[in-house]
Amino acid sequence: MERKVRIGIIGSQFISTIHAESLRTCAQAEMVAVASAHAERAGAFAQRFGIPHHFDDYRRLLAMPEVDMVVIGAPNHLHCPMTVEAAETGKHVVVEKPLCLNLAEADRMIAACRK
Repeated sequence: MERKVRIGIIGSQFISTIHAESLRTCAQAEMVAVASAHAERAGAFAQRFGIPHHFDDYRRLLAMPEVDMVVIGAPNHLHCPMTVEAAETGKHVVVEKPLCLNLAEADRMIAACRK
């Protein structure tokens, strides 16, 4: 069997819960980290879904070499900067809708991911 895709989730509220519930049903996925600006929420989320690492700074999640892909479920205005940073660390990115706030951000995100 091929190695599982190791996933980090950024966000710990409603939409991230939906993603985590879906991901735990996927045999090819392994959730390895979650980050939330609120440490207690990150810890509770990690415990609920059996995620071994949790942080109150998403940059610590992005620094983990074992994370292959991030799922961004943060507030909309953070989608662009988080996507660009994730792409710069070599992570694949899934972004909750809306993708971003405007076309300029979309272009920036696409360029970062292509690079």
